[in-house]
Amino acid sequence: MSLSKAGKIWFLQRQGIGNRLYSYDGTLDLVSSILAVPNTNNDNFQVLRAMQGPEIYERKNWTLGPTYFCGLTCLDDESVMVVTEDYGLMRYDNKKWERISTYWPANGFLNVCGLAITPDKKAVIPVSNSGLIIYDLGRKNYRFFIDKYGSQRPIVQ
Repeated sequence: MSLSKAGKIWFLQRQGIGNRLYSYDGTLDLVSSILAVPNTNNDNFQVLRAMQGPEIYERKNWTLGPTYFCGLTCLDDESVMVVTEDYGLMRYDNKKWERISTYWPANGFLNVCGLAITPDKKAVIPVSNSGLIIYDLGRKNYRFFIDKYGSQRPIVQ
C-alpha cells in the first residue's frame, strides 16, 4: 500500500495467478488487473508460466501475461511504480503501463517482495531469498546484492 502526495491510496490484491491494482480517493477504483487460472491440473505457478500459459479470465488495462505485482510506491509526479515478478519495474500513469527496467529475468527467476524509491531515484527491491536489487532509474543500471547461500546459510553463534 502507498499514499500519493495528493492523498490517493494505492494498493495491490493478489488473487490466484495474478493481481489487481486499486486506487482510493473517496471512491474505490479497480485500475488494472490480470487474473488467470491454470489450463492444467498442476497448481505449481512456476511450471504454469513456462507452459503456453494459463487461461485469463479477467483483464483490465494490462496487455502483458499473468504475473505477480510484488510491491508498489507512489512517485512525485503522482504516477505509481510497481515491481512485478516477471516484467520487473512497471510505471502506471494516465491509464497506461510503461516498462521501466531494461532487463528482467524471465519466469519469475527473482522472487521479489517489495519496492521503495530513494530520494536519489534508485528503486530498492528486496529479494525474498536473501538479497537486494538496486536499479538506478536515471542510468538504467542494476546492482545486485544476493546472498548465494540464501536461507540455507548455517547460523553461527
